[in-house]
Amino acid sequence: MVPPPPNGFNGFAEAGLYVFDVEAIGIAPGYDEDGIRSKMLRIGEHEVILPLPAVEQQPLFFPSIALPVRVLYVLRGAYPALKVRIDVYNTDFNILESINGTTITIPEDDTIDIPKDINDVRFTLRRLEINSPYPFIFVLWAWDGVPQFYKNHTVKTTFANRRQYAPPQGHFVAGGMSGLGGNMRKWFINNVLPFLHWVKRFLPDQFGRWGWRRAPISFGYWVWDGPGTQARLMHPVQEWNRDIILKRIACVEILTLIAHGNYDRMGRTLPLKGAFDLITSADILKRYSGSWTRWNPITGRKETLQGLHHLRVVLLMGCKTGGSSTGDEEEMEAMPAPGSLADTFYRLCARIVIYSTIAGWGPTLEEFVKQFYKYATVEGMTIVEAARRAREELIRKEARGLARKYQTAVAIHLIKKKGAENLYLAP
Repeated sequence: MVPPPPNGFNGFAEAGLYVFDVEAIGIAPGYDEDGIRSKMLRIGEHEVILPLPAVEQQPLFFPSIALPVRVLYVLRGAYPALKVRIDVYNTDFNILESINGTTITIPEDDTIDIPKDINDVRFTLRRLEINSPYPFIFVLWAWDGVPQFYKNHTVKTTFANRRQYAPPQGHFVAGGMSGLGGNMRKWFINNVLPFLHWVKRFLPDQFGRWGWRRAPISFGYWVWDGPGTQARLMHPVQEWNRDIILKRIACVEILTLIAHGNYDRMGRTLPLKGAFDLITSADILKRYSGSWTRWNPITGRKETLQGLHHLRVVLLMGCKTGGSSTGDEEEMEAMPAPGSLADTFYRLCARIVIYSTIAGWGPTLEEFVKQFYKYATVEGMTIVEAARRAREELIRKEARGLARKYQTAVAIHLIKKKGAENLYLAP
């Protein structure tokens, strides 16, 4: 029986890098057998680090054509690796760079001694051909260096090209309106952003062994404005700007909006007297209530979306972003007022929306943002668990008089779609 073509591609596999192995077993299994791929070496934990543009450079992409790259990986095997190569491809699978790596090797079951056991390779990509939001594919190859153990007396390779999906994040902060005073964007970068690199998850590895592992969050997000334009990496935390926010809602999955709020609008007062920089429910409905097109960074293709179901979580931290309270304030889950910003995001199918029903900004709301992201990343909680834990902790502090201002924590609520109680910030 002929198997069906993969993913219905009429007999053609999707564009990608494919490898295969062939194993031969002779008359004495366990002794008289061989294969193409290495059985003596594997590439274990590995990560690629691309730089974040400096605050003064955002929202522009790197101004030079050279991009520094850092690749960290662990080699595991009973014998030292002979050679490592790092290949970098663009999304058309044209090779951009090929770099020799280091060959520090540790036994399979050893605990990693950092930094002694880490292969840390740094180089610069100079032939950039950026044509999509996620333009780089990294493949790590390693040669085991033990030809004496194989029938054909030839060293063999192992590789790693697993591409972990990192949900993109965007946080838009109106400066100078916090109970703490000063620059709110700077506060967010110093106090919240350090948590937003990865999520602690209990996951299986490639061998099916369960344990606490790092699930990454994209540190920033890519913007691609159409054919013939260059992809731009945006800083994850940006000053409030109505036009940018309305566009970038389409580019992220983790969204934070911190500004003055009032039912169906949110924003800041501009220095010019009487001028406001607001996003409204009507703005969002007009832009996202129907079908719209975006570039999918995972598939590398355009796709048509309906509403805002790509948003994992939306934090609307401002006064009355969910309107007035419509239920028991002691309950975290509550329906926002019809027509409010929270109601609009929920109607357009954002998975989880967290909002406030209090008519006053206070340090408690800032502390909630910090504690929520801490519990959702460092502690490895689901989005709903993290929100509940942060709220409960702040309610207890306020009850003991340890938190300033009013009883604001009870006014923080969430609304979620069916099944979203099991959703994490990262897969």
